[in-house]
Amino acid sequence: MQQDTYDLLVIGAGPAGSAAATTAAEERHRVALVERDKIGGTCLNYGCDPTKALLHIADLLHRARHSEPYGLRITGARADWPAVQTHLRQLVDRVRGGDDQQTREDLSKRGIDVFKGEARLVSAHEVLVGSQKLQAERIVVATGSQAIIPEVAGLRDTGFITNKEAIWLPELPRRLAIVGGGPIGIEFAQLFRRFGVEVSVLEQGPMVLAKDDRELADMLCGLLSEAGIRIETSVELRQVQRHDGGKRLIYRCPERSEEELIADEILVAVGYQPVLAGLNLAAAGVATDDDGLVADRYLRTSVPHIWAAGDVAGEYQFTHVAFDQGRLAARNAFASQPQAFDQRFVPWVTYTRFCSAIRYQVAPPVGRVLNRRR
Repeated sequence: MQQDTYDLLVIGAGPAGSAAATTAAEERHRVALVERDKIGGTCLNYGCDPTKALLHIADLLHRARHSEPYGLRITGARADWPAVQTHLRQLVDRVRGGDDQQTREDLSKRGIDVFKGEARLVSAHEVLVGSQKLQAERIVVATGSQAIIPEVAGLRDTGFITNKEAIWLPELPRRLAIVGGGPIGIEFAQLFRRFGVEVSVLEQGPMVLAKDDRELADMLCGLLSEAGIRIETSVELRQVQRHDGGKRLIYRCPERSEEELIADEILVAVGYQPVLAGLNLAAAGVATDDDGLVADRYLRTSVPHIWAAGDVAGEYQFTHVAFDQGRLAARNAFASQPQAFDQRFVPWVTYTRFCSAIRYQVAPPVGRVLNRRR
């Protein structure tokens, strides 16, 4: 079995892992980067970049269809979904700097050896990738997060999609049920509605966007309802069944009898959980809890030379947080005096956009800057 030794081994090539690997390589350390899927992680391939592009395209379509008050006659405006998909793929490759192979070659030129496959810890300093064993003095775990799938009777058997599949759907559904009224569910609700899809949002809690400014969130919900999006709150989703080529969702709201919703597709967007399965963290003695890796404010885990960054490390699952944590984890791994990660001020937004014949406005960025002092 071939074995290589590195100064730093990074597991996960999303924003946190890529930032950690690049930071260490810039300081002339020998770096290995392991990724099982695509370089760039969720944000580049299934999240931030393609969804913002889709919102922009949907907004252009909406403007074209509502242009008459401005003296424009744009007839027959419609979306060519396969062409939209082609544009998205080109955009993702352009932002990445090429396709996945080109990106790996570019990273190699910068002193980062990229390994494709599942990473499995076999000891505190050894990681197995396929049949290749890699040894490292220091390790950064940055495996990101994945969608939480609620335990609803019939959901898994009937089938569903998450944000990863929603971006790259081969064709648009006629009716879409979104389970979850958080930032991701609301963003997808608007963009799919703009493409002509009948959209219903089912939120378990008493309100959508529960973590955001209430006045702005309520204003946004009113605009979404005016746009034809059905929003139900305090929903108990009881069962999902197949129905005439589609899917039947059976649910109940307080003080109402049981109801059903027929959809062609179900998008699950109830939240995310850290990706830790398969890492075999116990072999290295790394402690975990329900929120992910147990790490201190320096991003150090229970094993002094193993660090955590990104969605596996903290409560704020945002790309900008992951990027900053990745850089800091790499620096701290080689520092005699590590620096604490400052999360007292963390901005976030929920992306939506509105345009009508009477007004044009970018919906108020529904978010806030948290002022947290320890």
